[in-house]
Amino acid sequence: MCHHIKPKSISSYLSGICNQLEVFYLNIRRNCLHPIVKQTLKGCKKIHQSIASRKCPLQWTELTRVHDKLHSSSSFDNLLFLTLLFVGFFALMRLGELVFPNKIDLQDFRKVIMCLFFIADDEHIEFNLPTHKADHTFEGNWILIKATGDRDDPIKLTQFYV
Repeated sequence: MCHHIKPKSISSYLSGICNQLEVFYLNIRRNCLHPIVKQTLKGCKKIHQSIASRKCPLQWTELTRVHDKLHSSSSFDNLLFLTLLFVGFFALMRLGELVFPNKIDLQDFRKVIMCLFFIADDEHIEFNLPTHKADHTFEGNWILIKATGDRDDPIKLTQFYV
């Protein structure tokens, strides 16, 4: 096996090879589905796993640097970005849970945070994240963010919009 091919791609390569050789070997599809071939591919994927590459998590110093640059901005977009960044950071949320996609295929109104379920005061903000694919009870998740009292408090940023 070539080392430059990812183990996950081997099944695709094998399918292409079978397609080319089917003219000469009529039983090649059946042979590719043989338990020995399937187990060999499974073992290869297990032994030669590729490591997931992820971005580094945001650090507090990076957040404060962004806050220092944008908190005095008069631009609505800058303040909205800053608010989303801090709410996402303190609530451990992904960007996809905070925004609504432009692409119609990805829009799902069941995942939209409703104003009815958004509670805010000087001490905390609380809202319901309606649903996600692992939510078997369809109750959603209640997100609670408490005020930190710091100059870059997410509650202060959110109050601009409430």
